[in-house]
Amino acid sequence: MTLMEMMVVIALLGIVILAILPSFGSMMGLQRDVSVRKLASSYRFLHEEAALRNTSFRMAFNLDANSWAVEVGDPNTLIFHNQDDREEFESEIMSELSRYTDREIEEGRASDVTDQINRFDDVTEMVLQSLSGDLETREGRTAAVYLPEGTEFLWVQTAQYRDPVTANSSPPEEIEEESIAYSMIFPNGMMEPTLIRVVDSDDQDDGVTIMVEPLSGRVEIVEEELELEDWLDWLPDEGPELTL
Repeated sequence: MTLMEMMVVIALLGIVILAILPSFGSMMGLQRDVSVRKLASSYRFLHEEAALRNTSFRMAFNLDANSWAVEVGDPNTLIFHNQDDREEFESEIMSELSRYTDREIEEGRASDVTDQINRFDDVTEMVLQSLSGDLETREGRTAAVYLPEGTEFLWVQTAQYRDPVTANSSPPEEIEEESIAYSMIFPNGMMEPTLIRVVDSDDQDDGVTIMVEPLSGRVEIVEEELELEDWLDWLPDEGPELTL
């Protein structure tokens, strides 16, 4: 081939690449939108199932693995108003458990303490089968739903956390050290107010926010990046005073 022919071929390849890039970006955006709608549909499904089954569900978001799973627990499960209360409770529980040996705990002698710990079982497969979704299992992990390549959870925020929960700055050595955020669904129709930000890995300004409303159970998807405190500023700080 002559130099001129090579230059023509290179120019044609450049034109083809420029034509493909927008389509590739659109395809990535479409995959993100599909995964976001699947997550929103799961919330709506669990809102109905919690009432029908009289049980509590929680969404478990792994910010490091960019995945989410569904767990089921006791209908009387409670959540904390803020992170300080949750940390104080967990500290008290661990302090009480430290008085027992591992054998005493296995034999049930610490049941008065362990019964205060919310226990949840994984039901992700059941939920995804109902929604015709796909599960993925990766080495060392339970089955979960993973965001598509090039998409990630930027943060998840509920009232339980002082600040939005984000991924670790560097990959943790152990799976147990990965960053997890929980969002609750209750059998009385209430859901924990939750904001979930899903973005493109290469452009974190390009994303959407999933809004889970506490009273109505409504789930919306918007492009704006919101803050929990501003979003819920219409809620009163305290309930009404009752007089007899």
